[in-house]
Amino acid sequence: KWKAPLVNDFFAMIYFGTLEKLTKKWVKSQNGNLHNDLLCGSHDIISTEPVKRILELSSLVLKNRQAKDFFIKHSSQVIWDAVKGNKFPEISEKIHQYLNRFGDRCVGELKLETFSYNQHPDAFISIIKSYVEQGIVKSQTTAGVEKEIREAANDKVKKALKNRVWKRWVFHYVLRVTKAMVSGRENLRYERTRAFGMVRMMFSSLGRNLHKAGALDHPRDVFYLTQEEVFDFIKGTAVTANLKPLIHTRKEEFKTYEKMPEPSERIESRGIVYLNNDFNASARRVNLEGHIKGIGCCPGIIRGKVRVVHNPDECNSLNGEVLVPSSTDP
Repeated sequence: KWKAPLVNDFFAMIYFGTLEKLTKKWVKSQNGNLHNDLLCGSHDIISTEPVKRILELSSLVLKNRQAKDFFIKHSSQVIWDAVKGNKFPEISEKIHQYLNRFGDRCVGELKLETFSYNQHPDAFISIIKSYVEQGIVKSQTTAGVEKEIREAANDKVKKALKNRVWKRWVFHYVLRVTKAMVSGRENLRYERTRAFGMVRMMFSSLGRNLHKAGALDHPRDVFYLTQEEVFDFIKGTAVTANLKPLIHTRKEEFKTYEKMPEPSERIESRGIVYLNNDFNASARRVNLEGHIKGIGCCPGIIRGKVRVVHNPDECNSLNGEVLVPSSTDP
């Protein structure tokens, strides 16, 4: 039932766009990012909380000389075993608190077959480990910077609309609603992630039970079946009662997909979709001269070595390099 997030997202888009237009039209600042600066550092957006918690954990480890050496020298699995054994009580408690609240937030969190941090805590430990190795702490990032950016933006708006009562009222109304909609969007996404985490847990449990009963070769094979196939098998209304050959067919298909080149961004299909249609048509190649342009995540200019990444698993840390993926999830 996606009505609430869909309606909220629609109005978030409308109000954010309106805020940007009003900022450019009425404030006329040289800063093209002023509308973003006005929203900077909101404390009621749950999606920013995991980053802050990770930074706090990194700072905590770096303050403890013994813990710092342990995190740098050992693998993520060894560190997780130490956390489970409560080797560093304060750090262990903070890690368990994080996993209890944000353990379902991960790359590919809306795919049930993805391993969450709750299922593979050592994957989360590897993030902390990379932060510790690079010496990334809270003081280097958010310490007052966001507040300064927001206040500076507010001052520019206040100055531009000083004697314009009607415009000032409209502008602050749009800003207030935009903040509420953006916060609502992120908070609803967090709740959606928690819901998917619960369903992931259910299907993982179903996979273990079906494997134990001999219906599957491996507990994870349940993710090669559709929801209907799993439920129909349990209810006794399945079209296919022998699941193993069906799963084998799906696995072979997925192996084929992995070897295939990436499809073009736009695909034409005629007639029956899976017959005589080319999903792997070569994208139109353009010989580039000079600079290569893309969409930046943050304003400003930085120089550094470029790291092109095709898969999130390829990149545990950047060490000052510029990340270039085909697409990314904040």
